[in-house]
Amino acid sequence: MQYEMRMEEFSYAYIHAVASVAGCGVDRPRVDHDSVDITIKRKGGNGKYRSPQIDAQIKCTGQQDLVDDNHIKFPLKIKNYNDLRDEFRSVPTILIVVFVPRNINHWLTQDEECLALSHCGYWVSLAGEPETNNTASKMVYVPRSQVFSVEELDAMMNRASNGEKI
Repeated sequence: MQYEMRMEEFSYAYIHAVASVAGCGVDRPRVDHDSVDITIKRKGGNGKYRSPQIDAQIKCTGQQDLVDDNHIKFPLKIKNYNDLRDEFRSVPTILIVVFVPRNINHWLTQDEECLALSHCGYWVSLAGEPETNNTASKMVYVPRSQVFSVEELDAMMNRASNGEKI
């Protein structure tokens, strides 16, 4: 399997792990029409709407030069940027960028006590972001403070269940 395909599969594994602990399921659409790679769903809910869901575009990078103290910078294709900035989507949609070590042998460590995935996933909502004159890609800044974690996913699901923006 090519390196890029391994990055893609690893990012899905990371998201599945977080979602399962948060009590959510993950579906992958057969066709990507709207820059949606996965849909994260939770049964029930205590909010205004039952069974909330969140759509997500997934990216993965091992480029250290895209990371600074505050952000993961990611060059997002214009089609994806425009799809994700649409604030009139019926389902909240986020971008998740999983940052991995450059060396694939450092992505996962395992023993009888622990299975650890390196490094981390970060998320951002681009809903309402401005148009761009760029024609190929737009540099997106994903805050490192927005770790795609069990707690963050739980909070996002609660907001989605209440009809709030993410």
